[in-house]
Amino acid sequence: MIGAAADIHVRAMGLSFAGPLGVAAGVDRDGGKIASLDLAGFGHIEIGTVTRETRIALRERPHDLRVGINFGSARQGLNDAVIEDYRAALRHAFGRADYLCANLTSPDGGRDGDSPGVEALLRGLRAEHDRLAECCAHVAPLLVKVAAGRDANPLARAIRAARRLRFDGVVLVGADLRRIAAVKDFIGDLALISVGGVTTAEEVAARIRCGASLVQTCSAFLAGGASALKGACTRPP
Repeated sequence: MIGAAADIHVRAMGLSFAGPLGVAAGVDRDGGKIASLDLAGFGHIEIGTVTRETRIALRERPHDLRVGINFGSARQGLNDAVIEDYRAALRHAFGRADYLCANLTSPDGGRDGDSPGVEALLRGLRAEHDRLAECCAHVAPLLVKVAAGRDANPLARAIRAARRLRFDGVVLVGADLRRIAAVKDFIGDLALISVGGVTTAEEVAARIRCGASLVQTCSAFLAGGASALKGACTRPP
């Protein structure tokens, strides 16, 4: 169980979070572990990666816990069929979570934030999200998950497209603080969620100082190292 610090709420994407630290996609693939993860005191959980075929186990969300759904395609590459998979997965997840995130970091997907066709993917998701929003009272923010990029080019095509298309935020994978700050400076008022290599409360604080609104952990939590994050989780468990 992660120890609780002072209760500090965070605002991001128009939502209130009970704390800055959450669990990244990969820990809970379909929402079936939400109840147990809620006991750890995290501010949010991102489930997935969900595809159009995934049976989402998520039913009722705990009152103080925000839940995101990370979605994608089970196919390789980035062609018209994959784009339709993403759109179908978005429809499948819509209305089930507090925010939605298109994943471009799957190691088995054969695509990333600089893949040819990524702009068409994000345009299609923006259009699909807008269409769904017309008939729903609750509209979950739309984000894209992408790696921080190379030293010479920290701004992947997907990050540039996300800003142009007015996505609500970017989930950025990478531990380089300079890249995190550069991406935040570029996307401006879009939310930045930082994930990758977070093992201590000090690292959480450093990423927030670089502009991240929220921070996620995955490997440290799975390895049983959550005690190292004591103080970073602000919601009483």
